[in-house]
Amino acid sequence: MNDLNWVYATCFETVFKAIQVNALTGEYNIIKRPQDEFYLNIPKMGNIEAYAKMITNSGLIYSADISDFYFHFNPVYIRRTIRHGEHHKVHTFRRKMGDHYVWVTFEIIIPSSYSESNPYVLYIWKLADNDSRGLEDAMRMLSNVYRKIIRINLSEDTHQEIKVHYNRNETDHGMSVKMSEWFRKFAEAGYVHADDLEAFCEFTSIHKIRMHFRHSKESLELVYRRREDDGEFRWVSMELIPSVEYSPHNQVVILYIRDVNDMYSLELQRKNEADFFRERDMLTGFYNRNRFKEMCKEYEAAPPRKTVAVLFADINGLKILNETEGNDAGDKHIQFFAELLCTFFHKEYCYRINGDEFVVVIPEMSKREISFKTKKMRSVFRKEYDWIAAVGYGFAQKPETLHEIIRDAESSMYMDKHEYYRFHPRYTY
Repeated sequence: MNDLNWVYATCFETVFKAIQVNALTGEYNIIKRPQDEFYLNIPKMGNIEAYAKMITNSGLIYSADISDFYFHFNPVYIRRTIRHGEHHKVHTFRRKMGDHYVWVTFEIIIPSSYSESNPYVLYIWKLADNDSRGLEDAMRMLSNVYRKIIRINLSEDTHQEIKVHYNRNETDHGMSVKMSEWFRKFAEAGYVHADDLEAFCEFTSIHKIRMHFRHSKESLELVYRRREDDGEFRWVSMELIPSVEYSPHNQVVILYIRDVNDMYSLELQRKNEADFFRERDMLTGFYNRNRFKEMCKEYEAAPPRKTVAVLFADINGLKILNETEGNDAGDKHIQFFAELLCTFFHKEYCYRINGDEFVVVIPEMSKREISFKTKKMRSVFRKEYDWIAAVGYGFAQKPETLHEIIRDAESSMYMDKHEYYRFHPRYTY
């Protein structure tokens, strides 16, 4: 045996399975296989995807690794690897050996002689060494957190998949040598929510990423909504971190993508609730005094001015109700009045500015209409609800500020309040 043949034979001893695959047709020819596969009635030649299905159906592949296993047996993946100019791909997964699953190394070797007339590649399997097993265990733990881990060379605008969660409909979309093209095709394929598209394109600009890491080692993160196979969008986090290989002339970064939908949705909910109660009255749901002040400032700062009508309302007898029946009864009375006020005006115009004081600011309402509504409210409040509140209105044509018209409405309300006291003298203190 000459030296070269000895080397080939010795290397082949470490391989427990070898398959020759036609990358164009997907046809395979088994060169070497382990004893346990002889009893599965798997043809020595056939289609590589059918072979992968038979192997997984036999239970030889660990259940959590099946989707990854299928992906690497897809002829599309093989051809894509060849297009990228890669000659050697290494992956690991768990295979049953006897009664246990062990880590094995799966390699795709594309010979230098590969061509359309000689389109054959080699698949080989080996038992993984201890270092590989430990690293893969760590990667599998990361895989539970991250759906994608990609090594990106910014200097060359290329990428290498470290870990990818493969979706059936996403398998070959946009996968090109250039990372910038991959990002573009991903967005064009509709995987990014329309409201997040601008931020996604801005974040994934290879030029801007290069410039950032030239001046900073801080990571970059974008949270956006990504379309799933079922058409629903979920929040995901995309993070870019400089690799240990990074240098000014070899700008290598690692891209991590993880699902943060549950956590981020809860965070958004809490933020929305905080924003809601920052400007809303918790008891009535009306805008509160803080929002009322902001609204007044916004009106002054945002011409052109509008015709504005203001109604001012003050609940009658609330202090005595709180003292005699308790605050719970008073709260229920406030809520009841708020509901009653909404039968006259839209809730979004209503503000609770004090314990028993309410203001309604209505743009583009005529003086005739606000006058009519105020008279109607006074009549209903007196006859049907035992004079539940005093009300008054103010009106102005395009005022510079709202302060004067609010004072007019408050003065008008006090006139109604004096009428209430005239008929209910016990509430005058």
